[in-house]
Amino acid sequence: MKSSLYFTAALIAALSVNTAAAEPLKVGDTLPKLTLTDQFDKAGIVPSNTKIVVFMADRTAGQMIVDYLDSKNPAWLTPKHVVVLSDIHNMPAMMKLFAFPQLRSKYYPMILGREEADLAMFPHQKTCATVLTIQTSNISAIQYACNEKELASQMDAIK
Repeated sequence: MKSSLYFTAALIAALSVNTAAAEPLKVGDTLPKLTLTDQFDKAGIVPSNTKIVVFMADRTAGQMIVDYLDSKNPAWLTPKHVVVLSDIHNMPAMMKLFAFPQLRSKYYPMILGREEADLAMFPHQKTCATVLTIQTSNISAIQYACNEKELASQMDAIK
């Protein structure tokens, strides 16, 4: 329980609105090739059959996404072809000591933006998760989920 609280605190502290000057992605754009790693330090792959990209850019969105995904069975996530992106570039080194063991306990990979520019191209709204619908590697829709009900609705709509 304590380690879960430390993870939550670390995630909340680490995620912040990314203010880099990158041009935000828009509907019709091709999903960029990312050369990042996940929480297991493996290459963060965005497969060609990806249907949903969920992006957390601030602490409120991050906690909402983690709570939502943690409530799901791994068998639910696989056919959805979901990729999770997390901007952690502001996470203090001390917080990483607590956060990374918890991140590694997740059944789903999270591609981590460790530098400010890594995920700066992904659109976001403060306190909301960004949900990008993907068709053949192109962005077909961009939605913002500002509460878990909206997130569930958007995620469940993808077949």
